[in-house]
Amino acid sequence: VSFTEKWLGLPPVVWEPQRTIIHLTRNHNINWLRDFLDALAKHNFNNLLLITGDPLKEVRLKMVLAEDALQRKDSAADEVRLKNSVELLKFIHAEAPGLNLGAAHNPFMKREVAQKHLMRKVEAGAQFLVTQPVSYYDECWTVMAEFDQFCRENQLNLPVILGVFNYAVPVGKDGYKEEAFAKRYKFWKKLFGFVPAGVREDYDRGLNGIEILARSINKLIRMRYFHFDIMNAEKNGWSVLQNHQRLTHELDRI
Repeated sequence: VSFTEKWLGLPPVVWEPQRTIIHLTRNHNINWLRDFLDALAKHNFNNLLLITGDPLKEVRLKMVLAEDALQRKDSAADEVRLKNSVELLKFIHAEAPGLNLGAAHNPFMKREVAQKHLMRKVEAGAQFLVTQPVSYYDECWTVMAEFDQFCRENQLNLPVILGVFNYAVPVGKDGYKEEAFAKRYKFWKKLFGFVPAGVREDYDRGLNGIEILARSINKLIRMRYFHFDIMNAEKNGWSVLQNHQRLTHELDRI
């Protein structure tokens, strides 16, 4: 709400349940999940993106498979959580079969491992996919072409939403600091398993994360892909929008 009011000068965003995708991790007990599903139905939300989520130290519940979770009632359901996103998909597909369930997929990880995991998610009930970050760099699109071929060979006709990311590194009047870039690079590599070489090259020629993200959004729009971007800061978000609008008139530079 504050983003649209402060930076766009538009009325606050109004949630439209049928156009909203809610993220859900397995870091909850089974009774909590059942209450959550009841709340979704009450408010007419229909789209769920189910992910394993980062392990939380404070969550010490025993992990179980969906088959076990479905049998647990009352206090026994308070004591366990699901093992991973695949089991979460199976559980919710059984508990609330009318929901539109999505799964995450990282095409940039080890191909065979990622592809097998994707097929398990589809078999568990996934009806759409959201990828890890895709950028405007050619090396990203080589991987995406492989992913497209895999989907064709396995007759996966699911809708795919492509994620983009702000590869942000602090930049001062003298440019970025090597140690700052190295620290962020290590984090990105751990998070996504892949960092395009073009990120470093763009920083070396004076661009930054906002410019990279704006170019990536532009490329996806031109290719008519649905996308989402990850932004936590209002000012940076507004800068991305400004750059995106400016770059639409400079396509020869991309």
